[in-house]
Amino acid sequence: MIRSTKCCYDFGPFHLDSAKRFLLRDGEVVAITPKIFETLLALIENCGEVVERKTLIQRLWSDSYVEESNLTYNISILRKALGEHPHEHRYITTVPGQGYLFVAEVRETLETNLNGAEESHTKPTVTSELMSQVQDKTIDSLAVLPLVNAGGDSNSEYLSDGITDGIINSLSQLLQLRVLSRNIVFRYKGQDVNAQEVGRELEVRAVLLGRVTQFAERLIIKAELVDVIDGRQLWGAQYNREMSNILKIEEEISLEISEALRLKLTGKQKQRLTKRYTENAEAHDLYLKGLYHWNRFVREGTVKALEYFQQAIEIDPDYALAHAKLSDAYYRLSNIYFSPLEAMPKAKSAALRSVELDATLAEARTALAVVKDQFDWDWVAAEREHRKAIEYNSNCVIARQRYSRYLVRMGRFDEALENLQIALELDPLSLQLNLSLGSLLLMMRDYNPGIDQLEKVLEMNPNYYPAHFGLAQANQFKGDLDIAISEYRKTLLLEDSVEILGRFGQALAIAGKSGEARKIISKMKEKQKHQYVSPFCIGLVYAGLGDKEHAFAWLEKTFEERNEMLTWIRVHPELDSLRSDSRFTNLLQRVGLVCDHCTDEGTRTRGRRN
Repeated sequence: MIRSTKCCYDFGPFHLDSAKRFLLRDGEVVAITPKIFETLLALIENCGEVVERKTLIQRLWSDSYVEESNLTYNISILRKALGEHPHEHRYITTVPGQGYLFVAEVRETLETNLNGAEESHTKPTVTSELMSQVQDKTIDSLAVLPLVNAGGDSNSEYLSDGITDGIINSLSQLLQLRVLSRNIVFRYKGQDVNAQEVGRELEVRAVLLGRVTQFAERLIIKAELVDVIDGRQLWGAQYNREMSNILKIEEEISLEISEALRLKLTGKQKQRLTKRYTENAEAHDLYLKGLYHWNRFVREGTVKALEYFQQAIEIDPDYALAHAKLSDAYYRLSNIYFSPLEAMPKAKSAALRSVELDATLAEARTALAVVKDQFDWDWVAAEREHRKAIEYNSNCVIARQRYSRYLVRMGRFDEALENLQIALELDPLSLQLNLSLGSLLLMMRDYNPGIDQLEKVLEMNPNYYPAHFGLAQANQFKGDLDIAISEYRKTLLLEDSVEILGRFGQALAIAGKSGEARKIISKMKEKQKHQYVSPFCIGLVYAGLGDKEHAFAWLEKTFEERNEMLTWIRVHPELDSLRSDSRFTNLLQRVGLVCDHCTDEGTRTRGRRN
């Protein structure tokens, strides 16, 4: 009698046994966690069919509520375990707005036992010797938890955060090591955590813990590296140094961690780990303070960050990284808080200086790319700089995000989605990246999936005003004006911004509330007397009112100040009512965005996925 069970699958060099729950590659165990194994099994069992995200979430987390970003993170880990880069599609393809598709050829095999006879063939089996490979295997994933500010002085908080960021950024350059992003690990800031429990939750093999104490000009750092599987300490050290040696400490920690993880580094990789962007400890300290305020994502924080980056540059004029972040700070303040004509030339100067100092610095190249496409409107040069940034550091999330935004404005939606998905797999819990995915879907005129995505962002953070803003716009473009107006009101309570106010006025105008819309125009014109107000926002309301003469007059002012809002007009729905006017075509030509289909219906057709 033959007893057979269909529980084994072969694909490429891999063999998966669903009963014994192991995965082999060329006969060697691939160390993956139970959740990652179950994710792979679900995809393989439905090979050739799209597995919806909600179906996977229900299967993996049937007894608990989790955010959708957890699934994105699982897929990212699985791709790495299979040796697949995010932009490849050898095994897993993402189907936007739906789920995932396993595309490799799968052979379903029989585990067969013959009574009284030899087995016709044997499949690899898991032995204790084979399983020991899991423990002996080079550790290829790491979570650097936020170092604790043990002194308790709030003025030193920037230091513990900055050292954490430095270690993450340094180790992230090693392509053979998956280092979790800042957004993921900083969820644990201020919590008393167990390294093994956190490591299992984050699906990594090792966790770095540490404490920072500052006594006047002395710095004491205690750190340990813990193996998640058995809880043993892989490495531990204590540093008691002068503050002036902080750069050396960060280098030593990164190198010693790489050795503890048994990573074989090339000479070039060792150089990357020990590369310093400044030799001046005071300049570096000011840079860390700037980075701390930059990560607050508010106007006051950005202004403060700008001041610290400037101070760092004054001490060390050759500090390329500080120049790059200074450029980013000016850009973040431009168009919303300051006129582009005031802020963007300064951003350009800082970006050019950064590239001049270090032509291979991804942060420098992506800063220059932003200036080229958001202010110079030099689209060819912009793409060149975006590509160089990714070439020099393919794991640079902000470079991927910015290139994706560029591609959206060019109407190259598939390429934009591909780059954004890579960024999301590197940093799945980033509010900005998840928001960008929702925004991309809106530009593609996929309003319902876009709304779903934006609602998921709000599940991550209910008070994240850009997601409320995006929901308001999505419902406006979809035609649900009552919902849109309600969302605009919520957004304005969270952030009193002219950018939001202008869109709110446009929605009111389209809804027939012309009196309220005109009051908003008056309010914005009054604000112009004492603060920067983008003329684009005023033009939007006039467009909503159907007053094309005034709309184009304000768009012309927008053009004169080279406001970045004009870089979106080729694809953005908010000016669809003007698209058939020859003046709109002329504006597209002058911005350099002329296309074959610039009528309202033509743009809608190009933007919608089939």
